[in-house]
Amino acid sequence: MRRKRIIAIYTGIIAAVALLATDHLGLDLGKSMFIVVVSVVAGNVLMEKFIK
Repeated sequence: MRRKRIIAIYTGIIAAVALLATDHLGLDLGKSMFIVVVSVVAGNVLMEKFIK
């Protein structure tokens, strides 16, 4: 349970940073959400693999 909570916290941080970065770059909402979803999925997969 603790492992899933840690992964959830890091996934939230990744989503927030990706959203702030796309907002800073001035991308429209569609591209921004696509980048956020891709970064969250990639980050979650990598964390599932490396956090044990």
